[in-house]
Amino acid sequence: MRSADISDSIGNVNALVLLIEQVIEEIGAENVVQVVTFTMLGCMEEVDKQFAEKRMNIFWTVCASHCICLMLEKFETMSFIKEVTSKAMIITKFLYSRETILKLVSKHVSERSLVNSSRIRSVRPSLTLENIVLEKENLQKMFGSSAWNTSIWASRADGKRVDNRKVVFLE
Repeated sequence: MRSADISDSIGNVNALVLLIEQVIEEIGAENVVQVVTFTMLGCMEEVDKQFAEKRMNIFWTVCASHCICLMLEKFETMSFIKEVTSKAMIITKFLYSRETILKLVSKHVSERSLVNSSRIRSVRPSLTLENIVLEKENLQKMFGSSAWNTSIWASRADGKRVDNRKVVFLE
């Protein structure tokens, strides 16, 4: 197994095919079963095509984590998922943009943050939704608490919007 930095060869199909061929020769073609790439964007499709013509017995695939990221990005474009993630954004933006509410949140939810700050952008909405679902009971208790009900936020329009159980619990 070997990896290679191809930054200098991006866009150059022949250079990429040559690099892959060199790696295969170095390792021994009989020892290579699969070539895994991080992306299939741009020139990689042409590299795949040329590679497949030469090496029909070696599989060419996209990295599983990148494939999952692409699927999550596609899911985000679906209207019903977009609606749910939009509700989650409304909730988290409201809860995290006001210090007094954030203190109330910290008293009711576990130590986990509702907002996921993963460096992989495409997984953030899914992980944030997961955190909200995991904290559903605690959020229900918070919005039912006397501390919330007597706060100025409970009577304001944006507070009522977030406190609406259909929004908070993504129903």
